[in-house]
Amino acid sequence: MVHSFNLLAYLAVAIISASTTLTTNAEIGTTLLASGFKKTIWAESPKGVKDHLWVVEKEGTIRILNLSTGEKSDFLDIKKRIKIKMNEQGLLGFAFDKDYLQNGQFYVYYTNVKGDTEIVRFTASGKDKR
Repeated sequence: MVHSFNLLAYLAVAIISASTTLTTNAEIGTTLLASGFKKTIWAESPKGVKDHLWVVEKEGTIRILNLSTGEKSDFLDIKKRIKIKMNEQGLLGFAFDKDYLQNGQFYVYYTNVKGDTEIVRFTASGKDKR
């Protein structure tokens, strides 16, 4: 049963690949926004915020980058809550609640000091909430 499923999956991919040709004339470029971050794994802004970027660092910090001035400020530091012994450990994910600007809630995915993974909801308030 597993072998036939794998074969069907391979055939589906092959058929899609053979029948889909993507051409583009788009040019892709990059722009350096800031430097000096450590092991950055993600960066995003909550819906409705255009002048700041939340930058997630694997070692346990989230910093806010002011896109106008380049100034960085601390948002969250959970270094004491996490453990990094292997490559796939540390602060691994971050997401804003869809109503973040109203409720301040966001979610963080990390490995705790025991090496187990956790998804934790935090609530921001004050000026750091933006």
